[in-house]
Parts: sequence; structure tokens; C-alpha cells
Amino acid sequence: MTNSKFSFFLKGALLGTFIGILIAPRKGSKTRKRIANASRDIFDTAKDKASELRSKVKEDLSSIG
Repeated sequence: MTNSKFSFFLKGALLGTFIGILIAPRKGSKTRKRIANASRDIFDTAKDKASELRSKVKEDLSSIG
């Protein structure tokens, strides 16, 4: 269940970011910077969520064993 929510979150974030970037007219260099920043933000969010999931799994496994 958590994996599904996380997957939907990432897909929605990516889609929203790129639609927003495509709609807003900017110079190419500014658009590339925005894409890089958005990609970095999404990566950081994914990394944080993966860390949370890892901690949760470790916690669950230690409570079982």
C-alpha cells in the first residue's frame, strides 16, 4: 500500500512539474535551471521517503523478531 502511494506521489510530482515548466514561457537557460531544480527536489523527496520506508521496515522487522 505504501509503495503504491509513493509511486503515485512521484508520478504526480513529475507530471505536474513538467506540465508547469512547459506552460510557463521562459528562456531556454532559465527553463533548464528550473528543470534541474525541480529534478533535484523530486530526488530529495524520493530519497527522504525511501529512508522513511527503510526505517519503518526495520522497525516492523525488529518488532516481529
